[in-house]
Amino acid sequence: MSCSYSAIGGGSAYYRPPASDVRYRVSYGVLCSVGSPGLHCAAAMVGCPDGVDLVLRTVFAVLPDGTEQTVSRVSFCNLGAAGEPELTVDAEPPFQLTVEQVDRLGIAPATIGTEFNGFTLRNAHTNIWAEADPQEFRETILGVDVQVRVRPVNYRWSYGDGHSWTTVIPGGPLGSGQFDVRTETSHQYAETGAHRLALTTTFQAEYRAGGGPWQPVIGTNSVASVPATVDVWRTKKLLVDATCAEEPDGPYCEGPFQE
Repeated sequence: MSCSYSAIGGGSAYYRPPASDVRYRVSYGVLCSVGSPGLHCAAAMVGCPDGVDLVLRTVFAVLPDGTEQTVSRVSFCNLGAAGEPELTVDAEPPFQLTVEQVDRLGIAPATIGTEFNGFTLRNAHTNIWAEADPQEFRETILGVDVQVRVRPVNYRWSYGDGHSWTTVIPGGPLGSGQFDVRTETSHQYAETGAHRLALTTTFQAEYRAGGGPWQPVIGTNSVASVPATVDVWRTKKLLVDATCAEEPDGPYCEGPFQE
């Protein structure tokens, strides 16, 4: 393959090996420009002569589905064609699963759980949790038999009152009848009203192609859940001189949710 940083002026070039369906993109850029303000590099540090740029060359395989896979990265001093390392690529790059391909598998979102079906009181510790399980897939991708497994690694909550929080544990329901108990996933609402509770779960994937070893997918996948509603009420204290059995028409004897 013949192309160089000097010849193409620091942009990109494309190359297709003979008798191959794979196209490669070769990208060049200045990694460190000696003497340029703000780039903080010196000839002694990068190993280039005074006034010579340090160039980064990245080779990407452009796969048939349009995604790109990094094949190699190398840096060198811009001394013309003689200073650039030889560039060789395989006719067929090794298979590498991308986060975009994992997205297309359709990861099931976590389910939001709320204590008392979303009912709570102002300033009470409102327990919420996520129900998310590891998932496995098996697909043929670009002609390769691929097994994929994903697991949840963190949970970003948006409480609907302007606050948000990220946890690494999903939480879980409390014991029967427990209320206003602080948990690692609980939240306190300062204002009454119906608040939209949203959750985005981050999943980490790993895969193996053609029965080979398991290896991680670079990057993570974010999956939004179906939102839930948290209904926040306030309490009101009254002094009474009789029980509801004694005075059935007394305040709140018909139920606690009265104006």
